[in-house]
Amino acid sequence: KDLNRVDYAAITAADKNILAAYLQQLAATPVSNLNRNEQQAYWINLYNALTVQVVRKAQSALPLYQLMRLIHQYLALMD
Repeated sequence: KDLNRVDYAAITAADKNILAAYLQQLAATPVSNLNRNEQQAYWINLYNALTVQVVRKAQSALPLYQLMRLIHQYLALMD
């Protein structure tokens, strides 16, 4: 099994819920309280989690504008 790849077809409803909860947790994180290394890890983790969610949603045949709106909503939470 390749641990560096996401098997999008195998993502379950429970996995989707875990990802949504993780993104909410990231959105609630006070990034300014983190040190430089922690901030870097935070942004990398947020990017990766959003990428998984966007690709998963794209496979659900959502229009591109909805995918972009989803990314915008999460990034707006970071302000």
